[in-house]
Parts: sequence; structure tokens; C-alpha cells
Amino acid sequence: GEGSEVRCATSYMARLASAGSEQTAPWLATARCLRSDGVVTTCWSTGDCPARALRRPTTPSKTVASSRRSSLRRGRAAASAPDDVGTFINLPPTTYASIHLTPEHSLQVMKPVAADELYEWYASVGEYDADPSWASVWPSAAVLARHVAVDHPALVKSKRVAELGCGLGVVGVAAALLGGAASVQLLDLEKLAVWYALETAALNGLTVAPDGKESGAEDDSGRVWGHEYDWCNPSPAVSNVDVVLAADVLYHHDDEAVQSLVDAIATLVNSSSDASSSSEAQEATLLVADRVEGTARSKFKQKLSAALCATGISETTHYHSGSNSSVVLLQASIPKS
Repeated sequence: GEGSEVRCATSYMARLASAGSEQTAPWLATARCLRSDGVVTTCWSTGDCPARALRRPTTPSKTVASSRRSSLRRGRAAASAPDDVGTFINLPPTTYASIHLTPEHSLQVMKPVAADELYEWYASVGEYDADPSWASVWPSAAVLARHVAVDHPALVKSKRVAELGCGLGVVGVAAALLGGAASVQLLDLEKLAVWYALETAALNGLTVAPDGKESGAEDDSGRVWGHEYDWCNPSPAVSNVDVVLAADVLYHHDDEAVQSLVDAIATLVNSSSDASSSSEAQEATLLVADRVEGTARSKFKQKLSAALCATGISETTHYHSGSNSSVVLLQASIPKS
């Protein structure tokens, strides 16, 4: 019921606050439940949340280091985010949501209330060039999450997965939690988006890697990493993955932007001298979900074939009941080098 949703959210945020303070959570504003299209959300405003005072300094103080260790014991992403993501001293109005992929399969998601509120928050902190669109769970992400986690989990099971342009991380978290992926890298240009994605991973009981780096060790299995990632300047630190997942990334139509996306995918699937773990797979699988019209899909397919020698390129259309819209899912195989 609605009351239990409020209690659950309040308990969760109170535990999160305890990572940075012995106080309870007086900063929790009034909670209200919202329901739309099967999504149950509980909203609050973080105010002066003590856990947000843990922005990583260059040299951590003993107090911050102690708080981090305490949070790691609780499995929290807030204190275990990698250096290129960090933590945040305050947050935009935030919501706790249940995303139902099917009646039997759901994820818990921590997210900004809406893109409008996030835009206003970005403006209030002087981030005028930031993109707030990641604050929503778009139909493409929901369709792709269900595809790899429920309908065809063999696509990601025991595989090294990267979600490019992860936003809230719904697809990558679903691949890890329900699809059985060996490991998942959550990658986005928006640092705050990666922070929320890691919080969502931890909220669903996944292990968030404390340093943002894979060691290649056996105990890396099942872990989730997050990185600030610019596909116009892709880092070779994330490479040799078996599956690349992406939703709503085909919005730029100019040749340079599409080529940058293709080059980033090449960096992700190919081996690198900087890579810390290896994969025996000879081919990588690419899955890209986007709306039916108004995308650069045709140009993207041409460049995939020409630049990456992609084979088996196929498209299927999927209906998303929550938005009464359709999503095109593109799949391809890419040889590794």
C-alpha cells in the first residue's frame, strides 16, 4: 500500500543518512506517493542531507574515510563511487520508484523527480550546459531492460556488459540483477546520472565496486562500476566488453556525432593495453533501442558496417504499453580485435 511505500523510502534514506551522521533523517521533507503507468514513486527533498557532505576531497580526511568504510559495510554506493563520479553535497528533488518490467519483474530506482526540476537544480548550481533528460525512464530504456533481463537473458548472462549513455542505469542494472551479467559498467557524460545509477544498483542489492576499476579477479563477478564517460573522447580504461547496451543515443544526425558513437563502441568492445581483464569471446553483441522516427538509425547502421564490420544487423519493433508508443531495437554482432 501507499503507507508501506513511504515507510520503505523513509527507512532507506535514514540508513543512507547514517553514513555521514549519527542523526536520523530530519532533512526528509514530507513524502507523497504518486502512481502512473504502473510506476509507484515516493518523493522527498533532501535538504541538508548529511550524507551529501561527503564530496570526495583529493586527500580524504579521517572523518570522511571513516564514514566511507561505514557506508561500504552497508553496501552503499554513495561512499563507494569512483573518483570520476564522487558524491554530491546536495541533490535535486529526488524520488524512489518501482519500475515494473513485467508484473513479476521490477526494479527499484532512485532518480530526480522530473527533468524540469532537474533543469532548475542544474541552473541553481551554475551547470547551465548540463542535460536533464536522463532524469526520466524513457520507453526505449524500459523496452531494452525487459529484452535483456526477462525475454532474452542469455544475451547478457555471464557476460561483461557496458551500458553506454546509461542515464539512470535501468538497463544495466536489469542486466546485472535479472539477466545474470558477470559485470556491468554504467557510462554517462553526466556525472550526477552515474551517481544515481550506482545508487539504484546498490538499492537493488548489487555490489558496487568501491574504486571504479575492474581487477580481473574472480570476485569481480556480479559487480557494477560507474564512470563519467564522453563517447567523443572514449577512455580505453573500459574495453573488451562482451555486450554494449544503449538506449536513446541516436539523436544526433550529423556525420561527426554518429561516427563518434561508432568509435566509442569500437573502444568498448576491442582489447586495450589498459584493460585489466580479458574476455574469450571473439564477437561482441550490440543492442541499441530508440524511438521509431526522427533518429539517425540508418546512418548509424551504415557506419557500423563500414567501420566495425558489423554483421547480423537486425531490427525489431516493440510496443511499450506505458507510453502507448513503439521502440525499435537494433541488434548487431561486432568482431573483436
